[in-house]
Amino acid sequence: MSNKNISIAQAAKIMQRSVSEVRRLCANGIIVANKIGRDWIISEADARTYKSNPRGKPSQKK
Repeated sequence: MSNKNISIAQAAKIMQRSVSEVRRLCANGIIVANKIGRDWIISEADARTYKSNPRGKPSQKK
């Protein structure tokens, strides 16, 4: 897997989340990201890691 950087819109698509939610996760430091001007840049590998293991996701009660 390449370690390329992607936009918030691309990360949101990979993570199956809304753009605003991914932006909030970046701003709160939950996802490692760099802000360049007003745009966030995220590692594609980090987006895929978050998708497979989202932190802070409520557990389902049985």
